[in-house]
Amino acid sequence: MARDPPRAGTMASTLCFPIKSHLASVRAGRAITRGSVVYGPHRESIWEPSVSSASVFVSTGSFAMPPAIAVGILLDAGIRDIELSGGVAHEGLHDSVLTHRDHANLQVHNYFPPADPPFVFNLASVDEQIRHRTLTCMKEAIALSAMLGAERYGVHAGFLVDPPVSFLGRTWKSLDKADLSVAQGLFVESVIELQAHAKRTGIELLIENNVLTTGTRDEGGDEVLLMASAEQICDLMAQLPDGVGLLMDVAHLKVTASTLGFDPVAGLEVTSPFVRGYHLSDNDGMSDSNGGVTAESWFWPYLDHQVPTATLEVAPAPDVDFFIQVELAKELWANAGRL
Repeated sequence: MARDPPRAGTMASTLCFPIKSHLASVRAGRAITRGSVVYGPHRESIWEPSVSSASVFVSTGSFAMPPAIAVGILLDAGIRDIELSGGVAHEGLHDSVLTHRDHANLQVHNYFPPADPPFVFNLASVDEQIRHRTLTCMKEAIALSAMLGAERYGVHAGFLVDPPVSFLGRTWKSLDKADLSVAQGLFVESVIELQAHAKRTGIELLIENNVLTTGTRDEGGDEVLLMASAEQICDLMAQLPDGVGLLMDVAHLKVTASTLGFDPVAGLEVTSPFVRGYHLSDNDGMSDSNGGVTAESWFWPYLDHQVPTATLEVAPAPDVDFFIQVELAKELWANAGRL
């Protein structure tokens, strides 16, 4: 059954608590205690409940290495909630992932397991072979999710074009563009089929909003990517069956808002009734750079602390400490909208 479109609400806009001093202590190498939680520098023995019961995963999507190695690095950093995303197909991939399920809480996202040969998933493709292969790969991912004991699986909204892997994010002018209404209809049809499969498997299906950069807009138009603008997110989510949630990528929304000239805060508010998960990172509003989150990141006051899960999609960098990123996200998210 399709749902009624949401109405915008209001949320608090101020957060004040002393997490900065805590993070400074961690960076200085001093262990500190808050309640039953010990914050660094020795993390291998501190897996007690954090300041929030919220589930915050870390994505392997920006790790340029086999997924199993990325999982090992995150486990060594004290991270147990891990989202598998991207990577390159290789022999023994499933077995290498399953070896970690007793040591980590794993879930998979969109392009995982990676397709062989690789292609760009597109639930809205007018090429029936691409759309069928997309659905087949996603159903395999749902099966793996069940094997891992995961609760949900997130996929990207579709496109009006079918870019080759080498074109993704680079150029759109030379690609044949489908009619918007046709692509939307195919997308809804695909999600209905995928949701039925996910429901039988006991997996919650989430749809992630796309990111529209200025370059992509200039080459492909405002609507070349489905579910980029807040308006289109609401329009399409309202057509999807009950049980399908929105995976709100706040970094995608920030870039798209800059490109199309709308307020990202208003975008978060109007789409909030559909949200069942978040992807969290920060950027300059121009490109989806997967930068780390900070206490000053724009979105914290407007998140819903009752949403059950979030994933940090942050690229590894010398100044990125994933353990600190997770603890920061848990504390700020837990207090979202309360002050």
